[in-house]
Parts: sequence; C-alpha cells; structure tokens
Amino acid sequence: MGTRVMALPVFDPDGAASHLGLRREDILELTKMFLQDIPSWRESFAEAAINTEQLRTASHRLKGEAANIGAQALRTAAYNLEQAVLNGFDRVAVEEIRLLLLEELDVFAREAQLITGP
Repeated sequence: MGTRVMALPVFDPDGAASHLGLRREDILELTKMFLQDIPSWRESFAEAAINTEQLRTASHRLKGEAANIGAQALRTAAYNLEQAVLNGFDRVAVEEIRLLLLEELDVFAREAQLITGP
C-alpha cells in the first residue's frame, strides 16, 4: 500500500484527556471501545468506496471519533478524505486517499493496543 506520511502523533491519550477534561484512564477506555469497532469502520469504508456521499459521511464521523481519543494522524487522514470528496477530487485520487486512511487506521490500532492492551 502507500507510504505513511503523517508527521502527527499516532496516539496521544494524554493530549485528548487534557483537551476534553477527562482522565487518561477514560480516554483509554474510549479507545478500547473504538478498537472493537475497527472491523465496522473497515467495512464502512469498503462499502462507501463507490458512494461519495457515504464516504464523506463516514470520513466525517471517523474524524470526530478519532479526535476524541487523541488519534491525531487518523483524524487528519479522515479530514483529508472528507475534503477530497467535498472538493470533487477524481475517483482515483479519492481511492488513494481512502487507502491511506485504512492504512492509518491499522497503524493506530497497532499503537493503541500497545498502550491499552489486547
């Protein structure tokens, strides 16, 4: 797949806790719930690949959820996909950005599991 180009932190639970006024433990619990939903996220982005409105909606939702748990690089990847759809990028460019988002989702899952445990 593509090369990961995000310079942002993959996972910053302390930053998210500070931003939301929560404890780190609260963010880690939210993250565990998010990790359980990763198969659903992957399915959503697979199904939405041919429907740009579904792709935009899924990107927007993921952007918010990623921001809430401190998944900064994933939030940015979701934002990039949402903007690509909104700005009418061609199908090839949107697909490339979608694949990068899925790659970032996997990177986040690996790093978050190191912190939260399996």
